Amino acid sequence: MAKKIFDNDNNFVGFEPGVIYELRFTHQGVDIPFYVGETTDPERRKAEHIYGAKNADFLSESKYQFISTALVPHDIPWDLVVVAEYGSEGPEALEDEHMMALLVDGYPLTNEKKGNANWMLERQAVAEDMRERGIRSFSEYKRVMAEEEALHSDRRTPEQIQQLAKLMEGIKGPAEESLQWAIKHEKKMARRRKTAHEREQDQFVERLQGIAKETIELASRFPIEEQIKLMQGMVLTHNQYGASDEVRQLAIDRLKELQELAK
Repeated sequence: MAKKIFDNDNNFVGFEPGVIYELRFTHQGVDIPFYVGETTDPERRKAEHIYGAKNADFLSESKYQFISTALVPHDIPWDLVVVAEYGSEGPEALEDEHMMALLVDGYPLTNEKKGNANWMLERQAVAEDMRERGIRSFSEYKRVMAEEEALHSDRRTPEQIQQLAKLMEGIKGPAEESLQWAIKHEKKMARRRKTAHEREQDQFVERLQGIAKETIELASRFPIEEQIKLMQGMVLTHNQYGASDEVRQLAIDRLKELQELAK
């Protein structure tokens, strides 16, 4: 974790200088990176990685599981190698830049983010898009995406596709090649937006169903009369806020069961 610096009034003024590093293993004389990190103390960080790998189990971070199961049993050496330095600006931009460059090159990194199981999958999808666009720099990719976002709509107009083609000139080749790429890219992105929207709808229904089931389970601990009141309130709430038919029906069915039991 990068160390922040504060002044006497407790105002944040920057970060302590540090380094970006790779964890690499050596196979058949070739160094292969499998993790990117940052630290202000490489020796201490390496010792922490050694300890983490030595005590790894199925709940450990991916990098430690990888070292303990894929490298150590086969006597494959690994090391911490400093690849860049950062100053008071902090490590985030430089770390992201280096990590994405490795992913674009096809290295399967073991980095992960707590609380987001899909984080690396999302990074790999970005790397794939960068490769397709012919962009290696993550900062350049973000700039292009920001400009694309300004053109964003559910379906781009021919004028917007022309703008996108112009934006990509020099990156995807001459004007005609950029235009052909922009047309193909828009078709692909239109399909992705549709798929993403459908996935969001499904996930929303699943979340509401989960909440409804959990509420019903908790309510079952109360007397039937109280459960009926709770289910009546749930049905009214679902109707008021336009819940899906599946979720609304779940509460209605439970309400009917309780009303039959109360007779």
